[in-house]
Amino acid sequence: MASHYHAFLEMRPKDAPPIHALPAQPAQTESSVRLAAETSQPVERGKREFLATIALTVMVWVTWIGSLGAPFVFDDIPRIARADPTSLELWPPSVWLFGTQRPLVQWSLALNHAIGGFDPIGYRAVNVTLHASAAVTLYFIVLSALRILTAREMCVVPKTWENGLAFASASLWALHPVATSVVSYIIQRAELLAVLSTMLAVLCMLRAHESTGKKRWIYAVLVPSCVVLALCAKPTAVVAPCIVLAVDVCMTTGSWRRTLALRWPMHLANVLALSMLIFFGVVAGVLGNTGKIAGYGFDVAGTTATDYFLLSMRACGLYARMTVDTSVLAIDRGVDALAPQWMAIVGWTVAWTSMGVCVWALTRRRWWGAIVACVVLPLLPTTSVIPVADAAVDHRMYGPLAAIIVGVVCVVAALSVRFGKPEVSQQNSKQSVVAALALAVLLMFELRANVARQREYEDPIQLWSGAIERSPLHARAYINRAGLLLEQSDQPRGGEADVESGRDRDAVLERAAHDLQRAEQLAPGRPMLLVNQAILDLKRGNATRALERLNTATVRMRADAPTLGARGDALRMLGRYDEAARSYALAAERAPSDAIYPFLEGICHAEVGASETALNRFDRALQCARDPAFCASVRCRQGELLWMLGRRAEAITAFEAAFASDPSHVAAREWLQKANDHAH
Repeated sequence: MASHYHAFLEMRPKDAPPIHALPAQPAQTESSVRLAAETSQPVERGKREFLATIALTVMVWVTWIGSLGAPFVFDDIPRIARADPTSLELWPPSVWLFGTQRPLVQWSLALNHAIGGFDPIGYRAVNVTLHASAAVTLYFIVLSALRILTAREMCVVPKTWENGLAFASASLWALHPVATSVVSYIIQRAELLAVLSTMLAVLCMLRAHESTGKKRWIYAVLVPSCVVLALCAKPTAVVAPCIVLAVDVCMTTGSWRRTLALRWPMHLANVLALSMLIFFGVVAGVLGNTGKIAGYGFDVAGTTATDYFLLSMRACGLYARMTVDTSVLAIDRGVDALAPQWMAIVGWTVAWTSMGVCVWALTRRRWWGAIVACVVLPLLPTTSVIPVADAAVDHRMYGPLAAIIVGVVCVVAALSVRFGKPEVSQQNSKQSVVAALALAVLLMFELRANVARQREYEDPIQLWSGAIERSPLHARAYINRAGLLLEQSDQPRGGEADVESGRDRDAVLERAAHDLQRAEQLAPGRPMLLVNQAILDLKRGNATRALERLNTATVRMRADAPTLGARGDALRMLGRYDEAARSYALAAERAPSDAIYPFLEGICHAEVGASETALNRFDRALQCARDPAFCASVRCRQGELLWMLGRRAEAITAFEAAFASDPSHVAAREWLQKANDHAH
């Protein structure tokens, strides 16, 4: 370097002033360079945040777009597909605001129904949108937390890593197969909304700490508003105020006293919001004072607080495995799924270690204590001593999993700083390339497992087969799979009598009978078991036995529309048409949107000579019907009755409408030919 420098000096004119005597350049002073960098930082940061938001949204939609048309499953059916349409009305607000513990969920379902009726695509699209919003919210939470920790000099990772760490956390959580339990399973929108609202409350609290002036007050007001939304989504969000407080203490101030001094009105408002749980009847439900069949609280049948606590410890072991092994995911599971001894050992270890670390970290005000609290607190309402009907379900890990992934990402980043010696000044450093490749590989594995899980939701029989495989002693899984098989036995594919990949109707009925026999061995006398057994009897022509089972089942449960419909079928097969018509009428009241019940009621009225009533019920069925083939059947029956009454012109019109609805309908084509021949 010295030789080049001397050559440069030799080329200068002899009369030129020395270099040290040249005037300074004001545009290149240190202060001006720093000012330019600070001015460009918000712009560059905004671009990165915008691109990350778009990337997360696209990733979520690409992952789920192929399964939007999957059918309703499990609790989706009674809560949406077969729900009373009056419960899915937007107006008056009392319909969704009162009489439910989840008004926000009920309102969103009513909005879905108002826009798209009972098409599952719209419902699932809303779930995908909410999940994408939650992923974006998590991204901004991690970003804000890292900025605050950097300002407090508590962050060991380089500032240039902040965006990458936030994006890695959000994307890994967004694509984890556990998310299918709230995205693909529509009715678990309650969990989705509760987690999203709680995340928004945390984000607004962090932004309130970062902001000044009017913005700080706006964010502070939004925090309790988000807590209220979380409580309106699901009562288990009772821990939302505690989560916000834990993050505030550990992340922003590092002091309980300073946190309460700065933001005590906000935290007080969060606590006061819990009074809504009394209004929703949650407190009475926990204490067992509702007088109804309990799904939660100390009146849950078949368990005690002590027994449920022991099951909860085992459930913690299952949840721990669920984070790394998605093969244990199931839409439903029995107690036998929690029986393995390793589950108890892992569960007790994980539960008590997490609780101990959480308490120690919160008392010592460690910043990472907020992450541990966000894992422990959301599980407390359902995984403790208050019994819930289902001891372990996948969707309960949706929120805690976000905190787990954030914690793992932080640990990996800290280890990289400690042992990798990152070159902060180089954006395309070796560490960044390795991290990006590792993230891409993990996302690909998650995507593959996620798509495989979605395929199960697309085929309800496969979904319940998976539940049986993971919990072979769970009677409800056998009953539900048998019910689906019984439904499919009446739905030939491609105009043939074969169902389920070439199996004929008798084979499918035999498989359903095997499932019902197994369920009877595990849980004899269950009402839904008796109902499905009755339906099987009807398909085999034994109406008397079916009616006996249905009468026994309805003594122990409130008859729903399918049960009343099956009872009507049995009575109709026995020739008791008046009783059958009444049973179908009750079924139509319970499921006003289902066209089959007024149609069958009309057939019964026609059999006893009540022709005008029958025609009226046929018209009602046509108002509800959506399937062209079914419409053709109703029109054809209507035409036959009109023909018998001598109203030939109206009959021909009905036959023409039937043929137009479904040109392949044999009876419609034959009747139309007969009517035309008679006219000539």
